[in-house]
Amino acid sequence: MKPNDLTRELKLIYSHIVKGYSKRYLENEIIYLKHYNEIELGELEFFYVEAYERASEKGLPTEEENRKVFIDSSEWSEEEEKEHKELNSLINNQERQLVQIFLESQRSKLRSELKLNKEKFKKLDEERQAFSQNTCEDFASRKYGQLLATKCIYKDSSLKKAYYTEKELEFLSSQEFINIVRLFNDEFTYFSLQNIKRIAASSFFFNSFLHCKNNPFYVFGKPACNLTVHQLNVLTYASGYKATLEKGKTPPDYVETSIDKLVDWYEVAGGGTIPDKGGTGKASPKRETQASGLVGATDEELKDYATAMGGQVVDLNSELAKIKKEKGEVSTMDFKAVLDKYK
Repeated sequence: MKPNDLTRELKLIYSHIVKGYSKRYLENEIIYLKHYNEIELGELEFFYVEAYERASEKGLPTEEENRKVFIDSSEWSEEEEKEHKELNSLINNQERQLVQIFLESQRSKLRSELKLNKEKFKKLDEERQAFSQNTCEDFASRKYGQLLATKCIYKDSSLKKAYYTEKELEFLSSQEFINIVRLFNDEFTYFSLQNIKRIAASSFFFNSFLHCKNNPFYVFGKPACNLTVHQLNVLTYASGYKATLEKGKTPPDYVETSIDKLVDWYEVAGGGTIPDKGGTGKASPKRETQASGLVGATDEELKDYATAMGGQVVDLNSELAKIKKEKGEVSTMDFKAVLDKYK
């Protein structure tokens, strides 16, 4: 996708976020998908609990009960269960680390490891799904998902006329439900976390946000408790990006060519992290008066890192060479003086 095409797509997505609904097609008919807020999602949790209790009364086993049966029959094992949990935890940690690492070489290596771990987890998770089916959790999740997908569909942009009546919902065919749920799930592609971050960093949103004093009412015209989940997410990331700029950190010139590079820069600069002494790229708390180095970094990466951290690049060898030229030799105290000078 070309940069200008991506910008157009992001502007379209943002227009939906502002309105609080998406305009889509269902069976060649225009519909409006309401974006939920946290209060509405909380209210819908009641239906999950209700469906779970109904499934339990009908005698469906819980997922834990099914898991024990599969382990006893050797179709699953405690070792596989442990590996499933450990992989899930490892993937979450690696995704967090990815936004804290500055060097592209290290990011690339971690991305490769993350991809392999996700493939392993996907395969293991598919096997694990066998004892998750036909359980109380499975029944309740499906009922909740169907309700979540159908309750947000309206006939009008004012979101007053529900597309389905309660009676019509009861008699929807399995295929109709599948089509609706697929349409609803496609929304997660449009409003992915990646796109939310891109919008928050884009000039068409961020420039106006800077003048809104972090007040959601100035941005979306309503209090925070009534904001949709997408509106809240955009404001959250934009507030973080603004805080980074207020610390005196300025995006380097190269990020102007890519919104994803700009988002990456905000992630690193806003995280307040620096590589450890071993140069591995692992995050450690930033200290305002700390000199640091990046082992294996190119000159460009050093400059970009210094800009992100609000510092400057110093060639230690050049500084020591100047001292040696002036004094004829370099002592330990001279070395310390150079470091103190650029704290």
